[in-house]
Amino acid sequence: MTSIISYLCSAAGIVLLIFLIRAIRKSATDRKKLANLALFPQQNPNPVVEVLLDGTVSYMNPAAQNLFPDLPKLNFSHPLLAEINKRLEDFRSAKLSMLNCELSFNERIYEQKVYALAESNILRVYSSDITKQKETEKRLANLALFPQQNPNPVIELKLDGKVSYLNPVASKRFPDMQEKGGEHGLFDIIRPHFEAFQKGEMSSFTCEITIGQEIYEQKVYAIPESQILRVYSSDITDRKRTEQIIREKNKDITDSINYAKRIQRSMLPSDADLNEILEDHFILYLPKDIVSGDFYWSTVVTSRKNETSTEKLALVAAVDCTGHGVPGAL
Repeated sequence: MTSIISYLCSAAGIVLLIFLIRAIRKSATDRKKLANLALFPQQNPNPVVEVLLDGTVSYMNPAAQNLFPDLPKLNFSHPLLAEINKRLEDFRSAKLSMLNCELSFNERIYEQKVYALAESNILRVYSSDITKQKETEKRLANLALFPQQNPNPVIELKLDGKVSYLNPVASKRFPDMQEKGGEHGLFDIIRPHFEAFQKGEMSSFTCEITIGQEIYEQKVYAIPESQILRVYSSDITDRKRTEQIIREKNKDITDSINYAKRIQRSMLPSDADLNEILEDHFILYLPKDIVSGDFYWSTVVTSRKNETSTEKLALVAAVDCTGHGVPGAL
């Protein structure tokens, strides 16, 4: 014992002691790493499955057990293992050691990574649910196609005046757009706001502009990170022409109604006529829509009082043409 203690106290002994301590620590670290690796499938929120090449499911993590409780019963007949089943012979003959694939079932999409474990007949299958990712990619793809399919011109204009994108409709309608850039007439109303867009003081803008015989409603959106303005120009020529026709027709109708008002007014008793027969009176006459559906009327008639005398009678009427309105009143 004394000789061992003396050796450990020597320089060589100290070196050996340090080496032993490091070896023990490394062993403990390695064991911890292995323990963490062993726990990884259990904690994985996506399904992890191990299946033998004969079709027997040997392991399912909690996520797999929750999502696919019938997997041990169906084995390779289960939709989750459909792609693996197609390449099973390649795995058995060791032609294939890894497989990446996608599969869809039960309205979900899974990305699968399959690894053949060396020196065993086990396949470890990691299945990640990428349904939301695929939906997002599809939406983005549709958005990317939107300008191409838009029946109205869509243009991307750099704030330095260069045109960076024209959809097919814009290219057809404005063949000189690339050449003129920001100086094109389509941007006449937008151009004065370029500086405000550059400074970030403006992020969107809406206006109307006439190019030749066509009228466009423009919606402009700034894309600050790329110093680009995206311009959506909707052709509203037909709508504007229809609105103009409606305004003209409305004016004609209103003029006719105002003329009918003058005729109606001329047929009503004048203030002078009423003042002759009524000493203390007033009239409240407020037509709802220019021409009134009601009217008032008055006259003076002579009535025989007896064989030798007569008297004058004032007849006054306030007439409500209920159910007949303006036509009835007229």
